[in-house]
Amino acid sequence: ENPFDNNILGSFIKLKTIRKERKLKIMFSLPTTNELFMSNPLKLISHVLGHEGEGSLLSYLRSKNLAFELSSGLHQYADIFTKFEIIIQMTELGESKINNILTAVGYTLNLLKNKGISKELFNEVHTILKSKFQFQEKSDPLSKSLLLANNLADYPVEHVLDTQYLLEEYDIKLINEWIYKLNPENALILHLSDSFDNLSKTEPIYGTFYDIRKLNEVEINSIKCLEDI
Repeated sequence: ENPFDNNILGSFIKLKTIRKERKLKIMFSLPTTNELFMSNPLKLISHVLGHEGEGSLLSYLRSKNLAFELSSGLHQYADIFTKFEIIIQMTELGESKINNILTAVGYTLNLLKNKGISKELFNEVHTILKSKFQFQEKSDPLSKSLLLANNLADYPVEHVLDTQYLLEEYDIKLINEWIYKLNPENALILHLSDSFDNLSKTEPIYGTFYDIRKLNEVEINSIKCLEDI
């Protein structure tokens, strides 16, 4: 069962951490992508969002001293749902300007919606993934066995070993369809920091202090950003 129902999606959570950090997680709850393992649109999108070079989301956030690290990825939970994440390590300034960060994320998503992802970029990511599969480091045997056993239940036997690295079919219509699913209605935003005081709720098992509320209009409009930044 998908733990992210409509009661929690569209929410902003503040969570007090033990270790010193300033992290922003933008999570999207999406349909399962098991049947799309040959085209892997979300894997392609995650590579674009996680790019660190010139003109990337991270390069912009660094130029404004809002963040110093960014990653993007997805986690497939059997045939139930997919969790897509953008994780941003913020600076002290960035923690005080979260709406600016959300606007930059929204602007980047809108660029992808308006311009799409080219076949040339698709080919580049395809080559990177193929190389990662061919030259991957040895992993823990138990972890690898569990991964392969799970893959056997979800994918054709000929792709049990490489399904996490596949990007074989370029379908711009499908790619755009999944970009449009990254919207505030499907989002859960987590602000993790050791600096929080007086959070009103306590998680019963681990005793973690937190607060949760619905995204406000400013935050929703930031993620939906249509203006230049």
